[in-house]
Amino acid sequence: MFCEIVEGKSDSAKIWEDEEFLAILDVNPNVKGMTLVLTKKHYDSYI
Repeated sequence: MFCEIVEGKSDSAKIWEDEEFLAILDVNPNVKGMTLVLTKKHYDSYI
């Protein structure tokens, strides 16, 4: 899902972007303004 957002294939509320990262508003936030910061570099695993 995050790969599709970074590639622009999925709608998102983008609030910031640079060459390496993208920040979007969470679609199901726990608190108002909850933001996700995504790396544009693809990783097979976060471990």
